[in-house]
Amino acid sequence: LIRAVAQTYKPCSVGVSIPSPAEYSLAVGNAGHRVVEIFGPSRFVVPDPQTAERNGIVFDAAVLSNPGYPTSRLLPKATLLRYLDACAWVVVDERSIELTLGGESMAPLVRDHRNLVVIRSLCESYAIPGIPISYCIAHPETIRQIGRFFDSSSVSMFAEVIAELAMEELGYLEKTREYLD
Repeated sequence: LIRAVAQTYKPCSVGVSIPSPAEYSLAVGNAGHRVVEIFGPSRFVVPDPQTAERNGIVFDAAVLSNPGYPTSRLLPKATLLRYLDACAWVVVDERSIELTLGGESMAPLVRDHRNLVVIRSLCESYAIPGIPISYCIAHPETIRQIGRFFDSSSVSMFAEVIAELAMEELGYLEKTREYLD
């Protein structure tokens, strides 16, 4: 889904917080963007955009994780708000947010920030590795924009069936309905 979001926008420089999963840089690079690594002062803290710029790191968009990879540190809301002010678009990967103890999701911010896309996954929460079932939460206009460029034909029938069953049987959509409406 990160690639689907990235290919929705014109090529630009995209900041990717480091360390991060390799797929962040691959997805952004494969969509035609230039990857800029965002290193924090202690390597495990995502700096705000102004601090990054003072250190010579300049970017137009960003891919972040909440919780952070591999430390599981939560992304401070204030830091994300600075990214939303400074960037054309921001993707926040929250595939592990449900595994944190009281971790705050950034999904409610999509109502007021059209440049925010939050990505979630059923794979980690429900321990179904190997079946890529992910979805994104964004402003309805942003979802329509992504839908114009996203080709979901790469989703296997098996993953589709499992996702449908998980959402029906586990009431998963009911838990996130407030973000999806």
